[in-house]
Amino acid sequence: MTTTGDTPPAVTTVDTGDGASSLPGEFATFTGPFVRATIHGARESPKAIHAQLATGEGVILRGEFRYVDAVYRYCQRFDRELVPSDYFAAIEDQRERRAAFTRERRQRLHRLLVEAHDHCLPNLSDAPAYDGLTDWFDLRPPAGPYLIPYRRLQRILTDMERAREGIAMEPIGSSLAIRPHVYVPTDQSVPAMYVRYAALIDGRDVLDMGTGTGVLAVLAAKLGARSVVATDISPEAVANARENVERAGLQDVVQVRDAAPLFDATPGEAFDVVMFNVPWLDGEPQTRYDVARYDPGFRTLGAFLDGCPARLRPGGVALVQLSDIARADGGDPVGLLQARAAQAGLQVASTEAIQRRSRTAGGQETVFVFELRPAASGA
Repeated sequence: MTTTGDTPPAVTTVDTGDGASSLPGEFATFTGPFVRATIHGARESPKAIHAQLATGEGVILRGEFRYVDAVYRYCQRFDRELVPSDYFAAIEDQRERRAAFTRERRQRLHRLLVEAHDHCLPNLSDAPAYDGLTDWFDLRPPAGPYLIPYRRLQRILTDMERAREGIAMEPIGSSLAIRPHVYVPTDQSVPAMYVRYAALIDGRDVLDMGTGTGVLAVLAAKLGARSVVATDISPEAVANARENVERAGLQDVVQVRDAAPLFDATPGEAFDVVMFNVPWLDGEPQTRYDVARYDPGFRTLGAFLDGCPARLRPGGVALVQLSDIARADGGDPVGLLQARAAQAGLQVASTEAIQRRSRTAGGQETVFVFELRPAASGA
């Protein structure tokens, strides 16, 4: 695979053995560098295709969508076997070795590829509706044929279906519209955890930070908040949140501010309640969608905690949602939150927690909502 353009590359060129094909740079960030890709029929043995991926090369699948999907699911099921257990034996630090293994495993799984041309998937038959496919890309694809990781295509097709149908959200009693590049809150339990804090929200002025689709802002309004200000760093999320606030008929209660990081959208303002469902994973976002999921070094979490006390009115409270899923890669976001909160003069007044299987990273996780209050005010 050769690269042209800046970093991240605009286009990479992949040797397919039947000529060369383009891989958009945003997809190359998922696959990592590899030498070549070979073309296979989707009805070939999944075990043989898995073995090909395990060599580090790419595989381009052609055929019926259901068979491509079945091959992917097989490879995903045995994804740990895509990388030899001793592949990173030279890395002495256990955490670094585990992180390197996880990264390589994900890259190899992303090397299961399909062909595309503009909005079309010419060698993939009977696929779900994909009109407007490239609207969901971070960048415009190159002219002519190009490759897309099937894992990425699967994510996009799922989000496109949700965008068409909306997402039913029981905690708010209605559905959410979904737009490209906005994180989809598919787990009902996540917003539902905030319902337990209805007594703190009722009649109060609320800030919903990192609003995304606007689900928590709408929820706060329906729980009786006097006013809600919703903010997000993503322009796509701001537009999506405004649409959902209008769908719910809550424009008189919820104000969605223009895109800005953290507290920059609310200069000099203070609130009774600040809600923030922070990114749960430590790592660099690779797409606009990923900004809602990845927080490099948990810097956003730290900056939020540092700035939060000045944005709370007397008796005010911060409700911060966080998962411990990053512990699988050796991180400790919960411990970091507790330490940084204490440094900022905040204390944990109460904690709610649920356990579930992570749909984002796999494995079991505990999801928390921490009720944080300025230490001087008590619980």
